[in-house]
Formats: sequence, C-alpha cells, structure tokens
Amino acid sequence: MKRIALFIPLFFLLVSCTRGTVGIFYSLSIEEKILDLSNLPNDLRVERFAASSDRYFVSELTIFYRDADSSEWETIPSPEGRPMNTSLAVFGGYLYAGFADAELTKTGLYRVDASASPYDAASWEEVGSSDLPSGTITRLFAAGSALFACIHDGGSYRLYYSTDGTSFSDTGLSPSAPVQGVAFFNSTYYVLAEDGVYGGSSPTGLSQISDSAFDPIDAFTSIYTDGTTLYLTGIDLDEDGDVVNGYLLTYDTSTWESSTGYDGEGFTSFTKEGTSLIVGTYSGILTGNDIDSLDSPSDGNYLSTELPGLHISTLYYDSSTQTLFAGTVGGGLWQRTEGEWNRE
Repeated sequence: MKRIALFIPLFFLLVSCTRGTVGIFYSLSIEEKILDLSNLPNDLRVERFAASSDRYFVSELTIFYRDADSSEWETIPSPEGRPMNTSLAVFGGYLYAGFADAELTKTGLYRVDASASPYDAASWEEVGSSDLPSGTITRLFAAGSALFACIHDGGSYRLYYSTDGTSFSDTGLSPSAPVQGVAFFNSTYYVLAEDGVYGGSSPTGLSQISDSAFDPIDAFTSIYTDGTTLYLTGIDLDEDGDVVNGYLLTYDTSTWESSTGYDGEGFTSFTKEGTSLIVGTYSGILTGNDIDSLDSPSDGNYLSTELPGLHISTLYYDSSTQTLFAGTVGGGLWQRTEGEWNRE
C-alpha cells in the first residue's frame, strides 16, 4: 500500500497562499516519496534479520523473505508443531532457524536451502538435536567458519558452535546475560554478551577481555566488523535502569577506543556504509564519519519519516544493491536506496 499525497484536492488552496506555500508544497512532496513498497506488515516488530547473496529474511515469530530483485515478501511455513521462530541466520548456503511451540516446551534447530522456492513446512531439516541442550535457541550467528547458537535454559545461557552446520559442540562459554553477537576479526572470534566481551582464536578458546574503554558500559548491545576495525555499541544505565549514555567503541587490533557518551541515546545496533558510521538507537538513527561526531541524518527524507521516533532493533547494509535496511520495534522494516527512505 503506497502513501500518496493528495495534490489535486489541495491545488487551489496551495496556489492561493503566500510565499509560505513553498514550504507546504515541499513538505507534501517529501511525503509523497515515503512509500510503502511491499506487503510486509507495517507494525512488524523486527526481531531478526538475515541475508543470503540474493535474498533477505526477516522475522517476528513468523519468517518472511523476499528476493533482492523483488518487492513482494512471502512467508516460510514453520515446522509442524513448532510455530514460533526464535532465531535466524544464514550459513553455508542454508537458512538456519530456531523454532518452539507456543509454551516454549518443545524447541529445535532447523535448516533449509536458503535459495529454495517455494518453501513448505516439510522442507525443514532438524539439526543438532543430539548435541544441543534443552532450552530456547535465542540467537543464531554466522561468523568466520562457524555457526553459533545461544541457548537459554532457565536463568543461564550457553553458547554452542558448528563448523559443518549439522553437529554442534559446547564453546564452554556460559555468560549470565544474553549473547548479543559474534564477529570474526583479525583471526579471532569475538563474542559479545550483554555483560562482557570474549575473544579467542577458536570457538573453544574464548576468554573475557578487559579494557578501561569498557568501564562506562553497563550493557553491550551489538558487534560488527568491516574487516579492518571491530565495532561495539553499549549503554550505561542509572539505578532505575534508564539509559544515561550510548557509546560506540572501536578496536584496530591493538587499541580499544570509546566515543564520548551520547546523552540519553540508547545505542542498539551498528553497520557501515562506505566510510559512514550508522548507529541504531531507541529513537532513530545517528550517522557520521567519526565516533565522536554522530548526529541525526539531515539529508534525504529521513526527518520526514517515522524513523526518528522508532526503536531501531537491527541495521544491515547490502553493498551489492546499495540498500540500507533498518528494522524497528513495532514500526516495520525500512530501507534506504539512493538517499530516500521507504517502508517495506
């Protein structure tokens, strides 16, 4: 469904106005450009996003997908008896997904050919059933040559990994808080839990990393690498659990550096577009070319969209199509192409 400004009924009103009309007409023109490009629900809570070489996947309990050269999203049926998707990742040409029943008593990890068409419930192949412990698969991550699965069972979390996509082993890491992401940088695996950073040359050799740059951080939120730098986002909280500052941290193989605190900004996610740093927050997006000079985008139609008031849950930049995706909490999936934001 497209949002189209109604120029014809307003035409005579506009031409009868003073020079202030220019601002009104410009505002309406911007509104016309904010289109609803596809059939994806506009109130979607984008909890997970993954991409293969030519296909995108997004999930809020149900998995949706579309090809990069299409605008229409389709749903992927869940395995029989396990309708709720809990995690998502692409690894080795397969789409991996955690599923559970409505009571979260029956859970499992499944995979399907990422390029399959069409999908059906019978296409899913369960993997790791004899290796993974009971519990909900809360997150999946593909990094380096491994697929990682974070398992939550009661009050604890455990991290497992696989190099072949079918058999899994325990990393030995059992953080007290959820794993937020995994990255492979400079021949090292980095695991980001909400309460700490871990690193090692192999998935079974992870140990906690300490640095003074981490001192202000009460909760880490995302990890990303472009191959030359490792990026982390985090927040510090007051005694009531409210965000005080957001931080962007970098590591260049020798030194950790932290931005100054961004007052009241709850940093949630990160990606890069060329040299531009892009940070998702509890209330929109910040961009810039330096960790200490991030600001709300002023170019294109960003300020005329709903994005400045939306909680950004995930960011992804597809360099092959030069498209930036921003998933939100309850505001659907947005994309920016050629400087203009539109809703999926």
